[in-house]
Amino acid sequence: MGTVLIVYMTARTAATLDNGSLILAGVALSAVWGGITSFVIINSEDAVSQPILTFLFGGFNTVSWEKLLLGAPYMIVGITVVALHARALNVLQLDEEQASHLGIDVLRTKLILLAAGSLAAATAVAVAGVIGFLGLIVPHMARLIFGTDFRRTLPITILGGATLLIGVDLVARTIIQPQEVPVGVLTAILGGPFFIILLRGRRVFL
Repeated sequence: MGTVLIVYMTARTAATLDNGSLILAGVALSAVWGGITSFVIINSEDAVSQPILTFLFGGFNTVSWEKLLLGAPYMIVGITVVALHARALNVLQLDEEQASHLGIDVLRTKLILLAAGSLAAATAVAVAGVIGFLGLIVPHMARLIFGTDFRRTLPITILGGATLLIGVDLVARTIIQPQEVPVGVLTAILGGPFFIILLRGRRVFL
């Protein structure tokens, strides 16, 4: 959450929160933390570096019921807050100025959603490690197939993400038995090309 605060302070200008600056600040901080992590791995013994690498690749081989029960309340809070702001998200898709005219406090809503989304994402990462691109593939596919109404696409995205992750995990456990491929590796292989397609056809997806 400290990283989120730094990103917010960097991206905020006057009474607005610029989306482009928010993304760029996130990318910059990600590079910084990535460099620090690499330094720690290089200068650590295997007993220290191996758990870090396992976490960075992501997967369910270290997930336990204890971790799930510990993270569940935070995940529920994050998802619930986002769901309660589904209507505001629909309006914000139009234009921030129009949303303001319709009585939505744009900056406050963005901050709440940023905090709630970050809480949910941080909980997922804390439990299963870094599994990249999943949050990019599923929401955009849901919007492409079912439309842009967040009241519909949010639950579909949650179920779709869980379904895709189970499928990828199944492949990861069976593709090169008896070894197990980290789930994050497979999602990166799938997500990279999808991201390129998304950039080329962003008018269709977005």
